[in-house]
Amino acid sequence: MIKLFRLLVTLAYAGVLFYLFSFPFPETPPLFRHADKVFHFGLYFPMGFLAVWTLRLTRFRYSPRLLWIAFIATLLYGLFTELNQMLIPERDADLLDLCANIIGGFLGVSFAAWLIRQMKHEHFSWSLRKRNSC
Repeated sequence: MIKLFRLLVTLAYAGVLFYLFSFPFPETPPLFRHADKVFHFGLYFPMGFLAVWTLRLTRFRYSPRLLWIAFIATLLYGLFTELNQMLIPERDADLLDLCANIIGGFLGVSFAAWLIRQMKHEHFSWSLRKRNSC
């Protein structure tokens, strides 16, 4: 049940991203220079995190390749959404947007990896404290 929940959350988030990037947006003045790059980064950071979160419940759970698989999946999804924008009126694919997607995804995967290490360390140190207190 947890596997299905994580998969559905990740797919729902990917669907929201696809929906957001599939709309023609009229030209509006940005809040600041390269604001759209920050937007892309901010949306792909959770995508990278969710990819790791979901893959942790698969056969890759203990594989050192898990992080690479999550990163490559996020990278390919970012590429797919950028290429899709070429087909939408008033939208275009942008290499800098793709770079922001990739960096956001990479840092999301990296944050998930850091969090996993912290949780393993905390669990290990907690279990040692528990044994020593007896």
